[in-house]
Amino acid sequence: MAYFYDNLLIKIDYNIMEGYFKPFYEWAESNNLPANRIVASEFGCMRRNKGAEKYLEDVIDLLENQKYHWAFYSFREDGWDGYDYELGTGALPGDYWQAKERGENPKLPRKNNPLFEVIIQRFGKK
Repeated sequence: MAYFYDNLLIKIDYNIMEGYFKPFYEWAESNNLPANRIVASEFGCMRRNKGAEKYLEDVIDLLENQKYHWAFYSFREDGWDGYDYELGTGALPGDYWQAKERGENPKLPRKNNPLFEVIIQRFGKK
């Protein structure tokens, strides 16, 4: 996954994130904290970010490789669709926004898609 921050291209991948997580892994181990007592909660990414699917896969892989519990953040937030992974990675259709401007409350076009599959597949694991 890559994104711009202050006009700099920042790359994030499994290896880079593993480096970020490493001090925590080491701290937990040095303090004899069992993996089943650790939970990573409220992680996620804006669904329309390029590489969102891979980012979620990598974070979940990192946590599961350590046998940590995890919970992704705000699947269906009330005021913003950015973490509603069931909407996929594209923009909401224009007719949705036109209906909102008319004061209507249109149904969001939720459906199965590759981004949402990352979550579905992980819950199906045994």
